[in-house]
Amino acid sequence: MLNPLIFIYGLWLHFILDSLDGPLARFQNRANASGAITDTIVDFLGVLAATIFTLQFLNMNSIIALCFAVLYLLEIYNSFLATLTQKQLEFGLRPRLLFYIVLTLDVMIGSAYTNPVLLILCIIMLPIVIWSFRHIYKQVNTK
Repeated sequence: MLNPLIFIYGLWLHFILDSLDGPLARFQNRANASGAITDTIVDFLGVLAATIFTLQFLNMNSIIALCFAVLYLLEIYNSFLATLTQKQLEFGLRPRLLFYIVLTLDVMIGSAYTNPVLLILCIIMLPIVIWSFRHIYKQVNTK
């Protein structure tokens, strides 16, 4: 059987490395649009892996987990559109760190806060995702 602690270690290693690559690219003057797009894709893959993990190892409501993953994907899609169109997102919410902390607490001490925290995040993210997409659409279609 798989050990959930191994996944948690890998999740935090992914988070640390993913957090360092952007500042390192900017420091080396190698930041570009394709790097930003790659970074957002890797970010989503980490959240997707964490979502699959929650469904496998924790007592997680599958609808809440999938809703969170879809909203997170849409938030990344909005960032992708903003990068491609060279428009600025008015605001966005990518609560990956909070999600990883809640998962870690759930695995380490059995806190069982993953369901309610993800539900609250879904409720908060839904209007933000819609607003962000609408904002980008308006910017692109305004002449």
